[in-house]
Amino acid sequence: MKQLFLDLHGIQMSLVIREYEKYSEWGEHWCKVSFSLRSGSWMNYQIKEHELLLSCEVDHLIRTCDLLLHNKLDDVTRLHCIEPDFAFVFFPKQDLCKQSNFVRTSHRQRRYAIKDISMQWFISFWNNGLTENKVLLTLYREDIACFLTYLRSVAK
Repeated sequence: MKQLFLDLHGIQMSLVIREYEKYSEWGEHWCKVSFSLRSGSWMNYQIKEHELLLSCEVDHLIRTCDLLLHNKLDDVTRLHCIEPDFAFVFFPKQDLCKQSNFVRTSHRQRRYAIKDISMQWFISFWNNGLTENKVLLTLYREDIACFLTYLRSVAK
């Protein structure tokens, strides 16, 4: 069984996606998803074998992560999944010098005025039904690359 493990700044996340079906139509095939979030004694949350992602949503995540990693996204991009457990926001590389409120203090600051890509992953909590509580995980370039590698292995 293929499994993704990421240590996201003190939160250990594991993810397993099974029963992906290549070339499924939109909304046609659900994947079985298991994941867990752990951090010290204060967080131990897990979901096992729930239908949380459509195969086409996995495909969309692969395409979007690939574009993001290759700096081909120009705008912030959002993916809200059919099931409300997961939502993703993809942030392209930004030149902070082009923002109207940026003040350059030296000619050398140019190389430090680039903000690299990131991805926010919102995970909604369940407790006898969906709650208003969420956790936000932020993935940076290396984490996104690992996430993409895992998604590609699921989609083989």
